[in-house]
Amino acid sequence: MLILRIVLNNKKMKTEQALAMIKNGESLKGVVLEDLDAVQVSARDALSLARSGIVIPEQNVFYDDADIAYDEEIDEVEWSNENLNLSWEEKAKLFSQNKYKPITLEITTNDLEVDTWLRENQERLSEVIKPIVKSLFEAEKMIKVK
Repeated sequence: MLILRIVLNNKKMKTEQALAMIKNGESLKGVVLEDLDAVQVSARDALSLARSGIVIPEQNVFYDDADIAYDEEIDEVEWSNENLNLSWEEKAKLFSQNKYKPITLEITTNDLEVDTWLRENQERLSEVIKPIVKSLFEAEKMIKVK
């Protein structure tokens, strides 16, 4: 009975109407697309619908290369396939060589008691300082851009 009640409370509408509702900031809660099997939508519209809780089947999504914006960070990269023919063991070894290595900072306060506390709490301090360092890095990047 509960399932039947849910089906009855759904609002059926066409995909175009649902996209218009999204553009107007309206909720699609309880909306069922009645033309889902017969219509194709752009990749951008499919993402908008998915964010609103309606998933479009892959075969109903299309994209046009002309709609894709130029992105210097990706489009100017020179891609190489030199590592494609490596074995899994070789790839694992290559990956392990490129792992992040810990950075050691020397900090002293010229206060024996504080310095002792720093030494005893290095691991805890590392976890506390990580987000602070990341925030400082992002702030500096933003300042350099402006």
